[in-house]
Amino acid sequence: MIGVLVGDACVQAAHVVNQSVIYGLLPGVRSRLTTIYMTMYFIGGALGSAGGSQAYERWGWAGASITAAGFMVPGLVAWVADYREREDGLRTAARASRAVGTRA
Repeated sequence: MIGVLVGDACVQAAHVVNQSVIYGLLPGVRSRLTTIYMTMYFIGGALGSAGGSQAYERWGWAGASITAAGFMVPGLVAWVADYREREDGLRTAARASRAVGTRA
């Protein structure tokens, strides 16, 4: 029961963070971005429910937990790739500003 409650709290927190990111993007297209986000959220929830219930039926709670973690891995990989790309962009910009003689 505790695992379900913690999992639900994490899903709700991620949803709030995702919505705040969406509202920080292009104000003129918020409704379209929200529509795409909610559609993908629903599809992800349906796939997660289907996969989790099958895993629970076959392997119990451990299988359902491993399946849930498996669904999170692609998101983590995408986040790390985006983070590295942003860091590289900041380093490149810092080098470029030093090259032109800008003083800090």
